[in-house]
Amino acid sequence: MMRDNGRLHWIDTAKAIGMILVYMYHAEVKYGCESELLFNLRSPFYVNVFFFVSGFLLYRCGKSASDIARNALLRIYLPSVLVASLLFVPKMMANGGALDFRAFLPDAVGGGAFWFTSALIVAELIWCGIVLLGKDFRLAKITAISAITATVAIIFFRDENAIMHFNSGMYSMIFLAAGTLFCHFEDKIQIDSGLPVCILTMIASSVLIIIFGRQMTIDVGAMDFTLFGMIIALASTIAFVGICKNIPPFKPLCFIGQHTLLFYLLSTAVPQVVSIGIRQTQCSPHLGVAIVWAASLTIVYFIAILFSRFRPRLR
Repeated sequence: MMRDNGRLHWIDTAKAIGMILVYMYHAEVKYGCESELLFNLRSPFYVNVFFFVSGFLLYRCGKSASDIARNALLRIYLPSVLVASLLFVPKMMANGGALDFRAFLPDAVGGGAFWFTSALIVAELIWCGIVLLGKDFRLAKITAISAITATVAIIFFRDENAIMHFNSGMYSMIFLAAGTLFCHFEDKIQIDSGLPVCILTMIASSVLIIIFGRQMTIDVGAMDFTLFGMIIALASTIAFVGICKNIPPFKPLCFIGQHTLLFYLLSTAVPQVVSIGIRQTQCSPHLGVAIVWAASLTIVYFIAILFSRFRPRLR
């Protein structure tokens, strides 16, 4: 297992690829040329892997509840509030709506602007509660409470547009639990030696999604999913991790993986601005999406380089 200063390369690789696919989706949305096929192919794993990795790291590090809460608030929540505040007025102007500062609190402070970071904070705070229930990290306790939390979200809060997206955070606990189990049994599973199985699992998942369509829905952010979709998502996420463990360290991917929060916070605004300029060229939709995708990633990559010179990494 390759490490660099205590970091696991496969984690940075998995987060980087997931973030690159996030930019692909946002480029499609902002340019107005969404591909249902591509969405169905990436949706089982490209967001869920972040929650999976969080569960892996929380279990592996064994931090106290206070350390977890402090990390969630200082390194995730505050940067999210800062960026959401800076983008609030430009975003409303770009969307063509009247300035309504009553929406500022729920959008910026209440976590409405960035559903993923809000859901991740909720999930990590739930983890804090699990830690506080006992002094140890018993695997059965973590898995059971995580599964119950996700089930409650599915049954009672499926259609809620909740503050801090707490429903998505509750649902994502199932992926934190999967990451926890993976961390505990990693040496026994040896998933990195089962690359063919991982690839076949990804292919099989893609075929099932294409065949069954809406019956395999997986969209955590919109709380839109099915039981079959959840099973496919778990299998695809684990298989994706297995593939990432076989990818050699690649500096650009590792860099993106080390700065995923910064990339995520700019993943909507930058593609939106770039798409406005690219539309003026009147190029074909698919070419336009590709240009917006590549240009947005390049711009944010250089922003991250500049940022990393002056500030600690936003991971």
